[in-house]
Order: sequence, then C-alpha cells, then structure tokens
Amino acid sequence: TLLVNNKLVGEHRGAYNSFVFEITDYVRPGATNSLTVICNNEPQFDIAPQSGDFNIYGGLYRDVWMEVTGPECISPLYFGSNGVLIHQNLVNEQRAELSAEVHVSSLGDYQGCEVAFWLEDAAGKVVAEKKSTQVNNGIATCFVGLDRPHLWNGKEDPYLYKAVTVLKKDGKEVDRVEEQIGLRYFWVDADKGFFLNGKHLKLQGVCRH
Repeated sequence: TLLVNNKLVGEHRGAYNSFVFEITDYVRPGATNSLTVICNNEPQFDIAPQSGDFNIYGGLYRDVWMEVTGPECISPLYFGSNGVLIHQNLVNEQRAELSAEVHVSSLGDYQGCEVAFWLEDAAGKVVAEKKSTQVNNGIATCFVGLDRPHLWNGKEDPYLYKAVTVLKKDGKEVDRVEEQIGLRYFWVDADKGFFLNGKHLKLQGVCRH
C-alpha cells in the first residue's frame, strides 16, 4: 500500500513483480511531502506462493525509486517496465519485421508529440527507422522492417542490435529509451527438442535458488 501525504494512492498485491504508481496529483510542490509504504505478509490464499523452499516473509527488500519526469515522457506505468514493448512479428534469414508499442504519458493532449523508433547495428549504423505522431489511448506504435537481419544465435553468435526510442515534443527530444535486442526465431518439437533459427540446439538446464 502506498500513501502520499496520508492519502491512499494505490495497492499492489504480490511480492514478486515490479509496479509503479503515479503520484503527481498527490504531491504538494514547494512543501514537505510524506511518502509511506505499508507491507503486509499475513496469509492471503488468493496470492501465490503459499509455501516453498524459499523465503515468503513480508517486508520491503528490493530497491524503490521515485522517478521524476517532464510533463511528457515514455511512461513507466505499464507494470514498471521501461514503457517500450518490442514485438518480433516476423523473423527469418531473409526478413525481420518488428513493432514497437510505446507507452506515452502527457499532462496535455499529446499535441506536438512525436515518437521515433530505430534499430542500430553493432557498428552503430541505423538500419531501420520509423516515426509516428499518432498517440491513441496513450500508445504510439511504430513498425520497422529489415532485410537479411543478422540473427542472434546463442553462444555461437550472440549478435545484438540496439533499439532506440525517442519522444519529441515540438521537435525537441524530451525522453529516450535504449536497449539491446537479439533477432531470432525458434520452436519446440515434442520429439526432437528445441530449434533455434532452424537448427537443433541442445539445452542444458540449470536450477539454482
């Protein structure tokens, strides 16, 4: 449970995934503000886990941050993510097609906002790019395509592209997210096992707490 200035902001149930609350409307600018986090570890039988060979005790044991952004930003409110969801809609040796679902937050009406998404190869060269000025329900979507992509191939060839997402307001960059991404395709056969980029790959599992 999170309270700001003794007002309830929200509640998150379950201790094993990240979450974010928007507190802008609860903060008093120029004044002293209080932020209170309440943790509860009493049994709740609709929340896993109920038991196990690991600690299930209550308390706050991972880092907490307060993120300060401008009036327009790439929003972290989607389950505590960086706000950019990249979908590999098609990947093979001849072609890769991706869509970037960018969650955007604005105190205004998104007027003048533009989202740019591009891929850079390992040398830093831009190999695919798309811009979008359409923001619907807080989401902008960019589609990019790339011929003959360099596939990520596990330990044999762990090649990564850099995916860059930039939010601009009236032509000025106001937020940016950068992350590495490997382009690959795979499937699992019930009899033959796991296949990566069309070739069988033996998986050696490891279990460690």
